[in-house]
Order: sequence, then structure tokens, then C-alpha cells
Amino acid sequence: MEHRLWCKPWATGATSQREERENVTLTFEEFFKQHYDAVEAGVRGSGARPDVAAEATQEAFVRAYPRWWRLCRYRNPAAWVQRVAINVRRDLERSDRRRLGAGSIEVHARVDAETDDRVDAAVASLPPQQERAIRAYYHEGLSTRETAERLGISNGAVRFHLHEGRSRLRPMLANDVHRQEA
Repeated sequence: MEHRLWCKPWATGATSQREERENVTLTFEEFFKQHYDAVEAGVRGSGARPDVAAEATQEAFVRAYPRWWRLCRYRNPAAWVQRVAINVRRDLERSDRRRLGAGSIEVHARVDAETDDRVDAAVASLPPQQERAIRAYYHEGLSTRETAERLGISNGAVRFHLHEGRSRLRPMLANDVHRQEA
């Protein structure tokens, strides 16, 4: 396999930093076009669903772009992007499992109208930000990223509000869950 150094802006004869950045950007575009399909195929080959593989690959290239000035000097920058894509895939699937696990009570328990009203009242009793986060994430099925965009807060803040909201709901709804299991 031939080793290709993807960038070496100091050797291009560029006279300004702007010209150097443009040379690196053009090289990143070339790198992206040449390796995107192979990275995505590698993520699919690791067992990912096609939609997850595409999202993970896109995220890996997004993360590579601001680091390109350093990555372009690696012997095989595509290997770095591949590793990041597989890590992102794992994170996405872990998030999906958590999300499905959090909704397992709704899936396995029979919810009557009275219980549904109590759940709605319990969620309505939460502080406003927690209530909005819970409703967007669980009722509307938005991701934490989409919820963050809708609420105008960070992704970490959404996760915090979801955690706090679940912690407050747990004791309020514990009797409903135990009664339904009986």
C-alpha cells in the first residue's frame, strides 16, 4: 500500500495562513470523497443498521474536519475516521437501547385511562424545564439533540433535566407500576 501524505501546507508555496487553510480544505474534500463510502461500508460491516452507519460516518467526518491539520499528517487518517465512526455507532446504539429500556414500562404494562391521567399529572407537576424535556423526549420521541435544539439548551442540560425528571417521577409512579404488575 502506498503511503500518501494528505497535506503538507508548508511545502505548497502558500504565502499566507489563509492559503494554507484553503490547501488543507481542498485536500480534506478530496479525502472525504475518496474514503466516505469505504468508512460507511466498514461501519455497516461491523453490524450497524444502514441508517446508523450513515449517521456515524457523517459524524466521524464532521469530527475529523476541525482536526484535519493534524490528521492529514497521519499515515492512515482513514483509520482514525473509521475508529471514530465505529465508536459513534456504539454510542448511538447504546443510546437507543437506553431509550427503549426507559420506555419498557409503557410497552409491557397495560395502561388504563386512570393511570395515563396520573402519569400526565405527575409529569405536569415537574419543574417547567424538566416537564418540557420529558414530554419532548418520551412523548414526541425526539432525540436529546433534537430536544436541546427545541428547548434552546445544551445536550448535556437536556440529559440533566431528563435524569432529574425521571428521579422525581419514579417515587410518584412507583405505586402505579407495582399495582399493574400484581
